[in-house]
Amino acid sequence: MLELAARLWMAGMLREGMAHLVKDELFLFTVVKKVVGERVFLRLIMDHRRGNLRWRRSPWVPMAGPESITGLDFSALLGAGYAFDAASGDIPNYFYSLLLPEPFSRFFVLKLIRTEDLRRKLIELGWKGTLPQPQLGDRLGLAVLAMGWRWAVFLAQLSLLAIMVRGLPTGSRHRILIQGTRRPVLRPQPGLTWVAWGYVDDFGIFGGRHLSLPLGTGE
Repeated sequence: MLELAARLWMAGMLREGMAHLVKDELFLFTVVKKVVGERVFLRLIMDHRRGNLRWRRSPWVPMAGPESITGLDFSALLGAGYAFDAASGDIPNYFYSLLLPEPFSRFFVLKLIRTEDLRRKLIELGWKGTLPQPQLGDRLGLAVLAMGWRWAVFLAQLSLLAIMVRGLPTGSRHRILIQGTRRPVLRPQPGLTWVAWGYVDDFGIFGGRHLSLPLGTGE
């Protein structure tokens, strides 16, 4: 447990000074994610079941996976001089790159871990970066979005949509797919005609590019 906490500290995922602010504790453990040859990859699990009782259910948020493109109607583009392009990807370690506002860390304080013990472990491991300061308090909280938190998916999805909308052409809000809703009809128009989907840390774009436009053209 202490070595896991050390790895979290070195990754910038912990915040110190939680001694007098503790609202809820978070228990961490890992499970095997996959095995490649002799390498074992672990998935970090954040057990926040008790803490989640404190929070209301998060609001609805639009989301869709890659299967959402199967219902698209792009028949109007066939024979109209369009070529179809698609791209997709995922954001590595997405949850652990979204910082929590400092006041929220008190709801995600690590159980069983004390600042002084973590400091000694980091020194033992030869860590050359910043060390936790016991005089600031003997407890540490998460500085990033807790995957087991009731509001985590909602906030992660909103962040992903904001990133996508900022990088997509004008009108993107009306061309992001929503699971379970009617799919848009892709029609010929100047420039590009496209739709995009996002699901927490996965994203993709599918659309038609008129052959008169060079590959990679955007609006």
